[in-house]
Order: sequence, then structure tokens, then C-alpha cells
Amino acid sequence: MSLHLKLFGGLSLVDAETGAVRVTRRHRLATLAILASTDRPVPRERLLALLWPDSSDESGRHSLGQVLYGLRQDLDLTDAVGGASDLTLQRTSIGCDLWIFRAALAEGDRARALEVYTGPFLDGIHLPGADPFDRWIDEERTSLARQARDAMEALATEADVRRDHADALRWWRQLAAADPISSRVALSFMRALVASGDRAAALQHARVHAAVVRAELDVDADPAVLALAEDLKNAPPVVAPPTVERTADAPVHFSASPDVGPIHRRETPLGLSPAIQAPSRRTPRTWMVAAAVLVTASLAIASRFLPRRDAPQRDATGIPVAAVLPFDVRGDTARAFLGEALSALLSTRLDAPGVLRTLESNTVLNAVGGSPGNRGDVADARVVALGAGVLVRGTVVALGDHLEIDAELHAGDGSDTRVLRASVSGSADSLFALADRLGAELLVKREGRVLGSSLMGGTVSVPALKAFLSGERSLRAWQLNDATAAYREALRIDSSYAMAWYRLGFVQGWTKEGDGGAVARRMTERFASQLPPRHAMLVAALLARQHRDYAAAERGFMLLVQRYPDDADPWAELGEFRMHVGPLLGRPTSDAEAPLAHALVLDSARHPEVRYHLTQLALERGDTMRARVLVAPLLPGNDRTDRTVRLLQLMTSLNATAASELPRLVSMLHDLPARDAGQLLRFCIFSVGSTPIARALVDSLAASADRREYRVVGLAVAQEMAVARRRWNEVVSAGAALAALDSVAAAEGWSEVASSLDAQIPAAEYRRAGDVLERAASHDTSSLGWSRRLSGVKLAARAGDDAAYARRLSELTRRVRPPEEFSKEVHVMRALRADAVHDTLGVVRELDAIGPAIDSPLGRVLRARSLERLGQREAASNWYLSSPWGPDAVVLTRDALQHAGAIAAARGNSAGAEQLNRRAAHFGGDSR
Repeated sequence: MSLHLKLFGGLSLVDAETGAVRVTRRHRLATLAILASTDRPVPRERLLALLWPDSSDESGRHSLGQVLYGLRQDLDLTDAVGGASDLTLQRTSIGCDLWIFRAALAEGDRARALEVYTGPFLDGIHLPGADPFDRWIDEERTSLARQARDAMEALATEADVRRDHADALRWWRQLAAADPISSRVALSFMRALVASGDRAAALQHARVHAAVVRAELDVDADPAVLALAEDLKNAPPVVAPPTVERTADAPVHFSASPDVGPIHRRETPLGLSPAIQAPSRRTPRTWMVAAAVLVTASLAIASRFLPRRDAPQRDATGIPVAAVLPFDVRGDTARAFLGEALSALLSTRLDAPGVLRTLESNTVLNAVGGSPGNRGDVADARVVALGAGVLVRGTVVALGDHLEIDAELHAGDGSDTRVLRASVSGSADSLFALADRLGAELLVKREGRVLGSSLMGGTVSVPALKAFLSGERSLRAWQLNDATAAYREALRIDSSYAMAWYRLGFVQGWTKEGDGGAVARRMTERFASQLPPRHAMLVAALLARQHRDYAAAERGFMLLVQRYPDDADPWAELGEFRMHVGPLLGRPTSDAEAPLAHALVLDSARHPEVRYHLTQLALERGDTMRARVLVAPLLPGNDRTDRTVRLLQLMTSLNATAASELPRLVSMLHDLPARDAGQLLRFCIFSVGSTPIARALVDSLAASADRREYRVVGLAVAQEMAVARRRWNEVVSAGAALAALDSVAAAEGWSEVASSLDAQIPAAEYRRAGDVLERAASHDTSSLGWSRRLSGVKLAARAGDDAAYARRLSELTRRVRPPEEFSKEVHVMRALRADAVHDTLGVVRELDAIGPAIDSPLGRVLRARSLERLGQREAASNWYLSSPWGPDAVVLTRDALQHAGAIAAARGNSAGAEQLNRRAAHFGGDSR
């Protein structure tokens, strides 16, 4: 049997041997899911009702026939789906995780059932226009989640009865994450933590549980939970190491260890345990509240400085945390790189599931200054402050091609300060084998048993490793060109080096070299199974985001920051996700500040994007001082070609009031192509608002007598700023001046004006602009032509020109176009027209067809307006606050903030209303 259908944590059909995806069409996969979910034949009418509820009988039957024909072609199995009027999935041809789950439960093998329950049923799956299918998913998902929770509780209870504290703790932990508001589960989990010797974690869980219950149910936690927490707080201290029994062949769950396997689109990344899975797509609130509380708890734990040396640090799962310091290298100076090499290799080797967790090697090297052999109390204090309770030091003696390696592991188990020592020797060419043996020996001495080997990054070439470590040093110093050259050298030596591809893709994404890292990212995905667990998990989350599986992406980032709270990369990526993707889901960008700030705490030399976003958030709330502090480390001596640094320079300058800044800023923009200068300027005005110097800079560009392209850019941005400031005469004047220079650019400017909620512009202006764009796009089949056609539809909707609206929309939809990308914009245009005639239900219907994530800022504003009209003020406020996002949404910013402020005032939140109105004025320029 070579095909396997995965219904938990997503929906995919893969070749079980190669991991290749066999079916990609959504309706074909949905048909397989429905057939696989039952033991009985499924009538064709049932499939039609679920998948094509709004189609006629003839159209639905035709669609189903096409789906079944396509499946036979995809699977190369004529008998995969059998039956005439009633259809069945032939189980001799295909395997399915749901079948394994149900069979294991029927046989009483609950642990086996939970191994295949890697996430909620059909997590993140949605078919536009198929509400019955969505409701069916919710019903099945709820039932299966309940069965999984029941299995966890039964296993936990059985472990309690036989006094197997480690097993009980594992299952209660998973159940507490799956059902965070159950006081009964919370009590059992706390007692299991106490029984394992971790009273502090029990108290921590009581606080998390109380916060989740308060946020979700708006009530206090069960008095029994609070009473147990109080008893634990007042009880005398007990110093006793946890009695954790571990077995080498125990099933691995994410609370102890991530699974590493092939990464496929739409799957839950890396076989994540159900313990920390999000519930259904329609009811994400409980998980999101719990996740936010857990992030807050992680921040609080990570901020503790210099803990007692006799109380070793442990992570959220109770596992001790180790730091591998750079080894001291003696002898052959050409082998100096071995100090960092052994820190990196041993950090991976000692990261043993359920036994020991290591700090990421770059984090350690940043903390101690990156010097091999850096020892002493200062180095110890720095890594202990990051959470390490176990320290590993070592020495390498290089005599030609022969290495003598000695290591010390300071056990720090709470009862003594034992030092465990191990030594290995051999050829320099066998460095990887030596590191593996050294780590294994240390673990054997610490644990009293042999533990399996770990992945070390995908190469066995010492020269490739040396080049890679050179790239890591350059990346830590943000010398991107040098890092690129080093990673390329590593790949020249070993073209399958997964970690080198991973880093190269990251760097090229910043430098925009060649394809911007697209090839490197594809190669990383190809070799992802060779990555160490933490990097494989990060890659999986990034791929989920790339494939727009946002639930899986955020879940992946959250799991990473919980398991590796000392690693800056997951915190930075979580912040990036919330900054860029959060608004698509109706969340404000302010949600990104906590993880971004924590990434900066972990790595003060963090790359510019973290500082850029934090600066942007600070300027949005008017905190100029904070913005300048964030930017200061990046400006001296930095390469002016770095686009992000230019943004930071321009943003902080635009926040100043000194007229002397103007010539330098004009020169900076004139160094760029006009289009880039306009985009850069829009980014900055979006971040800092319409400040006096920003307006002066725009006016200067608009007055560029000898550079027409810059005049066009200046006038276009000036028009947008006038919209934000409610200066309607200036809007019309700028539009007329722009039309005299470039009628198409003027028409595109009016399209931006049409995005404003409250623009007071004569309909004739919109009508004329729409006609210009329609003529410009009449024979243009490029992406620019499509954009202009779309703008023409928007202008007709705002002008109330029904004939032009219908004509342009028909022209737009009859052309061949990538459906997922383009159909969403068509729905937004239809929603805009419905909004213009106050058809609120029509707006809701069109936006619901897009799905939960709305890319268009205008679409998010329309979502907010419809919710406000329906009386759902809190949800409307969230969507308004998510709407002003990105440089193309400048004209929406003030309107959205003012509407959110009005909602806050109507709800009696005068302080919140005042703050939002101040921000709105900031973007309009009235506050300066």
C-alpha cells in the first residue's frame, strides 16, 4: 500500500514511500475526506449537498463526475472509489490516519491512537461557498477531539494508579494543553507536577489556567484550583530531584520532543502532538488566549536573571537546560574553528528528547562574545541568565590531523555539583563521529543509559562545516555579503548541506540577490529531513506560512517559543507573523511587539527587521524616544544600500522638525529610482504619520522642475496625504496637477483616494479616472493591466456608475487568471459595491467567500463596517485596527482609527477613544 491519506492536522494524500503529494485539488481531497470518514457507503446526493450546495442538480452532478474522474487520473487506480449511486473508498488501495486512530481506540491501544492524532481533524481546511462542508468538519472535529481527550485522560489515570509519575505527567500535560479551561484537568496536572517534584511549575500552571479562564469565560478560576495553588505557595520548601523514569523506546510527543519527518503542504508540520493543537478554524479563541498567556509566561521566566546555582533552570516541560560553551583549541592554529564547531555539534547532540534541552549555539556564542575558550564567572552568568542550568566546557588539542577532545558537563541536578568528564580522540576528518561519541558518553554518564543519535545539520564534510561556521560569524555581525559567500562555499563543497541552504535562503531574502532565496528555500525543503529538530520545526512553520496555512504556521511558531524560549529566531518569526499576517486575520499589529521585543532581548545585535518593526510600532504610538533608541545601533557605519536601514534613517528623520534635515533627505531619495523613492516614502509616512518635515519632503519632490518622474511621485504621495488630512480641495488640486503630467498616474492616484471611507470627492472625478484606466488596460495582458482593470471596477463602484461597474467586472472575470489570487479581489470589489448601496448582508456574503484571511486592506475595512452595522462592535474594532497595514493602506489609516475610536467611545472607553483619536490625528498631520 503506497498511498496514505492524512486527515489530522490538515488534509493531504501522499505517497507513503517517497512522501510526494499525489492530489492537490481541494474538491478532490474533500471528497476523499468525506468517503474516508465513514464505514458506510456515501450517497452521491450527500456529497452534492456538502460540496456544491448552491449548484443546480445538473451542475453539481457534473462537478462530482469531474472530481471522480480526476481522482482516478491522480491516483492511477481505477477502483479507488467504487459504487454507482453510493460511493465507497477502497481500503485495500489507500491507508488513512483516521482509520488507524479508530482501530487503535477499538482495540484499547490509546497510545497508538494518539500517535496518529497529530492535530485537529482537517485543520485549516475551508471550501468557499460550501458552508455545509464547514459545518460537517466542525462536527467531526469536535467528536474526534473529544475522543482524543478521553484517551489522554484514560492513559493519565492509568499511570496515576500504577504510580508512574513520569507517564502521568506526560499525559496530564497534553490534556491540560488540549483543554485549558477544565478545572478538573488543571487540578490533576498540578498534582502530577507536584508528584514529579516540580512545585514551581504547578504554581505557574495555576496562574496560566486562571488567566485563560478569566479571558475566555470572564469568571474566576475554580476555587479548588486557587486553593491548591495557595497550599503549594505556603507549604515549606522541599528539595528533591524529579523522579522521572524514561525509556529509550517511549513514544515521542512534542511536549518532550518534536518529530522530524518529511514536510508536505497542508500537513501539520513535523507530526506535532495534539497537546498544543489549535481547535477548529471557526473557534480559535481558546487556543489563541492560551497561547498568548503562555508567551507571557515564557517572557516572565526568561527574564529572571542569575538564578541560584543549586536550583538548575528547566524549561516549560521540566527538562534541564544546557549551554555548550565554545571549546578552547590548542596546538594547530589552523584548527581554531573547532572551538565553535564543537559548540554547534554538541549543542545538537545533547539536545536529547525528554532528557536535556540545549541553548542554540549562536545564542551561546553571542552571550559569551564568541571567543573560543571563553570561561569564568562572567561567561557563566551570561548563559545562566539565558536559562542554562547545565554547563558544558571542553578543550581540543590539535596535533596535525590528530585530535584529543576533552569535555566537562557540570550536572547541576539540584542535589550536588557533579562534574562528568568524557574524552575522545581520533582523526580530524572524523570530527562528526568524535562529537557524536563525546556527546553520547556524556549522556550515558548523566543518564545511565544509551540515547539515540541526533541529526547534526546534514553534512559529514569538515571543510563544509568550517565554511558554514564562517558564514554564521558573518551573519551574527550582519555582514550579509560575507555570509552569502561563506554559505555558497559550504554548498560548493557539499551541495546537500541542509543548514547551509537554510541560512543562504534567509540571507538572500534580505539581500534580494538573484531570486531572493527562492531556490535556496526549495532546496531547504528538499533536505529538511536532515535538519536538527529546532531548525526543521522553524522551516516547517515558515513553509506553512508561505502556503497560507496560517493556523499551522502560528501553531508552529508558538510551539517553538515554548520549547526553545532562549532562541531568538522563533521569537523574531512569531513577531514577523503577527506583524504581517495578523492583520489579515483581523488582529492589530501591536500584537507583534512582545515577541519582537523578546527577540531583541535574547540577541541585542538582532538583524534590522526586528528593530525596524519595533521602531514602526513605537512611532505609531508617538514614542519618538523609544524609536531613536532602537535605531541608534544600526546607523553608524552601516551599508547605505541596506533598504531597511534606509527606512529607519528616513523614519527617524521624518519624525524630527529641523528644516536642516530636508536637503539630505531629498538627496537620499534622489539616489533611488523614482518608483522606489515613492514606495520608501509611503512606508515611512505610514510609520511616522504626516509630519511637517514629511510634508515638506513630499512638496520638494513634487516641485522637482527637472525630474518629471519625481514630480509624479511627489504629487501622488501628496494627494494621499491630503486625503488623510481631510483637505479635499488639496486632493482635487493634486489630482489635476498629476493629470497634467501623467493622466494614467493621476487615475491610479484617484483609485487610492477611492479607498478612503469618508472621502468627499465629486463622483465625476472617479468616473473620469475609471475611463482613463479602462482605456489604458484595454490591450494590456500584463499584471499591471489586471491591476488597472481592478482599479477601474473600484472607481465605478465609488462613482455609482452601475453600467461601467458591470462592464468592467464582466471583462475582469471572463479573462483567465490564477483563481485563488484574483477571485479574492473580485469579491472585495463586489463587497465595495454592496457597501455603497448599504447592502450589509451582501458585504458579509462576499467577504465570507474569501475565507478567514483578507489580504486587501480595503476588504478589512469593509469587514469592519459590516460588523459595526450588525452590532458586533468588538469584532468591528479589531478589524478596523488591523486595516491600516502596509504602505498601500495609508489613506485608510486615519479613517479606520477614527472609526475604532468612535466604537471605543460608544462603549464607554473614553481613554481608549482618546488614544485612537490621537493616533488618527498623527496620521492626518493635525497633531503637529
